[in-house]
Amino acid sequence: MAGALLGYSALTGSARHRDAAGAALGVLPGIAARYPRAAGMGLAVAEAWLAGPPEIAVVGGPDDERTRALHQTALHAAPPGAVLALGDGTPSDIPLLEGRGLVGGVPAAYVCRQFTCQAPVTTPAQLRDALVPQSRPAP
Repeated sequence: MAGALLGYSALTGSARHRDAAGAALGVLPGIAARYPRAAGMGLAVAEAWLAGPPEIAVVGGPDDERTRALHQTALHAAPPGAVLALGDGTPSDIPLLEGRGLVGGVPAAYVCRQFTCQAPVTTPAQLRDALVPQSRPAP
């Protein structure tokens, strides 16, 4: 449930659903201590919750091979917990796609965390680089 709430939050920008995901993860320490084999997915969701999670918007024509290449790269290179939205550059009801369009007439991918995006990229190699997790300072 926490994963679904976190994904919904990332697609819509809903802080209420992000908070609910965090609350749902509150049971994870007890589950991990007692049933470590059952805790893997919960730990992946917890990592995504702590890290952001990555929000990826791929924009381009559905019949454009460059759009397909960006989409495939996002599917294969995204870390656990990432959400992915596809659009064609026209207005969308999906907040993650709102205001995101082609770059110089070329399909583009936007990598965001909590709706703050890096500069858009237009090649699979650039997208892979953008999806590399940023190192976090040691606690």
